[in-house]
Amino acid sequence: MASWRIDKENFMQNVSFVNDLKLHASIGKTGNVYNVGYRDYLSLLSTGTAGILDGGKITGV
Repeated sequence: MASWRIDKENFMQNVSFVNDLKLHASIGKTGNVYNVGYRDYLSLLSTGTAGILDGGKITGV
């Protein structure tokens, strides 16, 4: 990860409308999204009462 405080640079001294300006950058690997199918998420879904609307229960997922 790298950060740059742009507001502290000399060319930003006369810019009065900026008081805090930072640029952050990072790189990483999160995995392969092409092997994830819909069935992998089915266990996370559940049905039940999601709330009450106009005095009646409504079902949600």
